[in-house]
Amino acid sequence: MPQININWVYTFDQYYETRQLNMGRPWSGNNYFSLPTYFRNEVIDKVLDALRSAAPVDTGLLQGSMWSWVSDYFPNGIIGIVGPGVRYAGAVNAGSHPHMPPLLYLPGWALRNWPGLGPDTVVRAGRTLQKHIATYGTRPQPFMEAAVSVAQSISPTYGGLIVTYEK
Repeated sequence: MPQININWVYTFDQYYETRQLNMGRPWSGNNYFSLPTYFRNEVIDKVLDALRSAAPVDTGLLQGSMWSWVSDYFPNGIIGIVGPGVRYAGAVNAGSHPHMPPLLYLPGWALRNWPGLGPDTVVRAGRTLQKHIATYGTRPQPFMEAAVSVAQSISPTYGGLIVTYEK
């Protein structure tokens, strides 16, 4: 499954300074400042929004499956991972080679994308689409690259970001 790994590298002094700010403060409310919360708000949420807005929408399952994870403190940085949560996301992003897809979902796709089909022609349209995919595959719809470029354009207050993209 494709995912975007973002490593926020900061120095020990920045880590210590943030820990000093947190001493004596409650763990809830807006006055608690933590680096993982800052990283999620300033970096990860922006990348996640870019990923959701760039994802192609048919049923909304791909767009709604986007997830993110942020690690806790590490001595040299915080790691965040953003990606889609459905198995077929890689095939949508990079396209697929010719293969025989199951006929189960294709009539529904034909009904949503080719309005005016009658009940007698829906299955025929699904079989036609199945033969087309078996011959040509599917074209790529590179939605992950938009989120990668957003991640690379963000510059946090301290430190730097290392962005890697796993296809």
